[in-house]
Amino acid sequence: MPGKRGPKPRFTSEQLEQRMLDAALDAVISSGVTGGLDAVRMDHVISNAGVPRAAAYELWRHKGSSTSQDNLRRGTLLHIVRDMPGGNAARTRDYAYEVLGELSPQIEEGTRESLLFVRREMVRRVAAFNFEDLQSQRWRIYRTITSSIGTQDDEELQQAVIQGEENLLSRYREFLEGLRQLLKLDLRPGYTVDDFVLSVYALNDGLANRMGPSFTNQVRIIDGKEWTLFAIGFDALLDRFLVDSAEA
Repeated sequence: MPGKRGPKPRFTSEQLEQRMLDAALDAVISSGVTGGLDAVRMDHVISNAGVPRAAAYELWRHKGSSTSQDNLRRGTLLHIVRDMPGGNAARTRDYAYEVLGELSPQIEEGTRESLLFVRREMVRRVAAFNFEDLQSQRWRIYRTITSSIGTQDDEELQQAVIQGEENLLSRYREFLEGLRQLLKLDLRPGYTVDDFVLSVYALNDGLANRMGPSFTNQVRIIDGKEWTLFAIGFDALLDRFLVDSAEA
């Protein structure tokens, strides 16, 4: 005889909201760009999030002047434009730390030649990872939504887009500044860290959003290893903005 079902776990309102937003985002990603927010259906999200139905409806009923369903879709939209960009940068940062761990013997060696090898491997591998992430369904959805928001007279959404981009650039800044210090590189005179960060971001975003897959997926073989076009551009930007500390 099957046992009785226990009560569903209790969540704080913040936990309940976050679980539902994560489930709603998964629904949008699964549906793709064409499906959009229509894929966010209240009961479906509740089921996937594993939260109590009554509490979920009550939470979103108070999130705006519309229905719980529409308020959830609005909340999902804000979540996408405000929080998704930082997630991309965070995934790149975490992967970069994995690569650094693999290259720790060369880092500990500390010679100019070993650090140059680390730099090139970091650029080659991390740039490829980051560019693949920007080609993902998640990023395409983000860019499609933010582009449409630019034509709307909705201050809350426009502020959320600005906040998301600031969050993204902050993560980029943290990672690139850490990489600069680790590889013992200094900024060339006349440049700031923000100049470097914005240039790297513009290169990456431009390639990911302006070029077709047949172009962006091309690689070049350099010294027997595959280099994506973004990695080649990133390496050039490093030379433009940064210099070995011993030469500064």
